This record gives sequence, C-alpha cells and structure tokens, in this order.
Amino acid sequence: MTACSNSSATAVSVASPSPGVNPLITPDSDQGYPYPISAVQISPEGYPYPNSAYPQPQLMATSGPVPQPSSDSGVITGILLLKGKPVIDVNVYLADLLKNDQGVESIASFDRTNSLRAFTDNEGRFVFANVKPGKYGLVLDMIVISYLLVYPNGNNTLIIQTEAGKTADLGKLNYSELPIAEQ
Repeated sequence: MTACSNSSATAVSVASPSPGVNPLITPDSDQGYPYPISAVQISPEGYPYPNSAYPQPQLMATSGPVPQPSSDSGVITGILLLKGKPVIDVNVYLADLLKNDQGVESIASFDRTNSLRAFTDNEGRFVFANVKPGKYGLVLDMIVISYLLVYPNGNNTLIIQTEAGKTADLGKLNYSELPIAEQ
C-alpha cells in the first residue's frame, strides 16, 4: 500500500504483516519501548485477546431470573415500560449518589466502564446483582446522551436504596415519555 501527502510528493510505503506472523515486536531486555507489548496475546486476526493488560468490564447486571442476594450485597430489579409497552434492549446503569459540602446527596454519577449495567430484556425487565449497600440513581443510557430517571408520576429523581441480603423490586416503571423511539 502506498500513501502520499498533499503537502509533499514524498511516498510512504506501508507493509502488511504476512499471514501467521505476529505483527508485534517483543522488546529486548535493554529496550524500554514498546511497553508492555510482550504481555499482549494476539489472535490470528491481529486483535489483542482479553487479558490482564486489557481488563474487560464484568457485567454484574443481568436479566432473566432474579438471583438471590448475598449476605454482603443486594439485588435491584424492575421493569421499564413506555406507555405500557416494554422498553427493549436499552442500557440502564446504577449511578452513585454524591454528597455536596453540606452532606446532602445532590448529584448522581456513573461511568460506562465501572458502574453496574443492565440491558432490558423482551419484557423490559432489568436485574442488577451484587450491588453494594447504598443509594443509587437509575440512568437510561442512549450512548450519545444519558438520562437520570425520575419517578414515572412525578419530577423527583428515582432513588434506589439497597441493603445487603435484600432485593429491591422497583416493580413496573411505566413512563408516558422517555427520550427513546417508541418500540
């Protein structure tokens, strides 16, 4: 393959690796770069395998049968509906509640890598397992934008209290409006 820059007539050649050849360089003991390429395993297609160098987020959230809570964590479950119909295949996250300077919980925070996540199933059901005791908000995530859900019949933020050894069943959360296309 050859590429040319518009600002210069210099040609650059890029070589493709031969089939079956690992395209990564293993550094010599006196060479500090590249780091930590020697720890990465490469698939035959040339992509890194999941390993400790590339940790994969563990989906602690599930749909299906509601698991029993353990003695040190809880379970949160519910059904997400839009105008009585299940909201299917959307991401919902548990957002940690953060306190302001006065000690009042005033903001919810989540991140797509570390926060517990669930996908709604064909009935709109979501289940979060192994939830640490505490208070959480429920976030509907649409990839480009996320929404902290309120109670369906009001403007108050939906706050979920979970306790070790218990299941918090939110029941049917039936919304007249959600920022998604009707399904």
